[in-house]
Amino acid sequence: MRFLNWGEKSWEEVIEKVLTQPKHKDLLVKKSKLPDLPPEFQFRYGDGDGQIANYGLPLEDGTGIHVKEYDDFYKIHWDQKDPNVDPLGHLIHDSPQWIVIGAVGALVADELFLKGKYRKKAVKTISDFINSFF
Repeated sequence: MRFLNWGEKSWEEVIEKVLTQPKHKDLLVKKSKLPDLPPEFQFRYGDGDGQIANYGLPLEDGTGIHVKEYDDFYKIHWDQKDPNVDPLGHLIHDSPQWIVIGAVGALVADELFLKGKYRKKAVKTISDFINSFF
């Protein structure tokens, strides 16, 4: 892991730096280089990555700062859509893997409980969704 080689910084400076990066590009910052997380950051759920907790800060333009807290450092990036402002937009733009996982789960449930009644339609919908990224 490569940490930013900084002296002590404020959260405003970190957010400014994060927003110069591509979306989802994590910056690693040691906790010892930052003050405590401000109360404006809200607890949020996130993908399991070994972190203690996830926090988010919605921004005025609908994007959001995502902070993953570990024992002695933070991973910080920005999301195209903040999940507290636009949950569906967040799934589509920032976490599309959960849509695919949900669709596959629905296919399995269809096979197990409905004997494949909706298989063709579901496979076409999943295929169209995946192809929309290419």
